[in-house]
Amino acid sequence: MLTLDLGSQDWIQDAADRIKKNEIGLIPFDTVWGLVGRITPAVIQRMFDIKRRPIDRPLLVVIGHEDHLTTLCPSLTSGQRQQIQIHWPGPVTLVLPKLATLPSILTGSAEGVAIRFSAAPWVTDLINAVGEPLISTSANRHGDPVPSTPNEWDSRIVDSCDFTVPVTLPMTGTPSMIIDCLGLNPRIIRTDS
Repeated sequence: MLTLDLGSQDWIQDAADRIKKNEIGLIPFDTVWGLVGRITPAVIQRMFDIKRRPIDRPLLVVIGHEDHLTTLCPSLTSGQRQQIQIHWPGPVTLVLPKLATLPSILTGSAEGVAIRFSAAPWVTDLINAVGEPLISTSANRHGDPVPSTPNEWDSRIVDSCDFTVPVTLPMTGTPSMIIDCLGLNPRIIRTDS
């Protein structure tokens, strides 16, 4: 596994180039440490394997700007757009309607897709350098605690990734809140603590 130097001005482009080659990275988000990769069936399956995550627990998608929504969602309602304006960018994941063209392994039988627009500029810069939305999930085995520092990383996760950026940047230390926006009224399905 390669360790990228966060002090280098080229680390974002280095990480983006590796992600474009279908590699999976371990990076800091504004919430917790996360795995990140391209939205392809092979990368998604590998991420499930790394996490030992049940296949019926969909991964989320991170976007670099709201224009990315057109590649993930059909037209949105005014209520869904209102939730976007309230919560993004920030530590909130919204479940929105999904396009039928998304890989079935990403969302399983769910009617929607979980999407987040991070408030961390290094995350949005990375996504935009790749040029497409990415999949992400917290950097822990399913059911295990989420690490808050590199010292708490699970070696099995680290050894399964292709690269990492081992510098702690400002983060909340808790996974994002999840709000289901598919119904008439938004419904919180996971709090941020």
